[in-house]
Amino acid sequence: MFIVDGDRAPYEQVVRGQAAPELGDHLSLLPQGQYDPASSTFGWTFDASYGLVSVGNGYFYGASGGRVVEDGVTKQTGALDLYRWTGAVPTPFEKVR
Repeated sequence: MFIVDGDRAPYEQVVRGQAAPELGDHLSLLPQGQYDPASSTFGWTFDASYGLVSVGNGYFYGASGGRVVEDGVTKQTGALDLYRWTGAVPTPFEKVR
C-alpha cells in the first residue's frame, strides 16, 4: 500500500515504460513505512484491494476479496473489516474486533 504525499504538488516527468517518450504528471509518495532501496520506494504491507474508506478519527473500512472452494466449485468471496490506523511497519492498520 502506498500513500500519496498531499503536501507536495504534482510534477511533470517522462513516463517510464512507454513505446515513445511521453511526459506526464507524477505524484510523490509519502516517505513513511517500509523503504525498498532497490526501487527507492516507501510503502506498507496491507490488502484492501477492493477499497479503503476513512470513517473518521483514524478508523477505516477496508474491503478485500479472495477465492473459496465449496464442493469442488471455486467461488469469489469478499470481506469488509473495520481497521484503526496505527502507522506501524510493516502493517499500518489494526483490525478492530
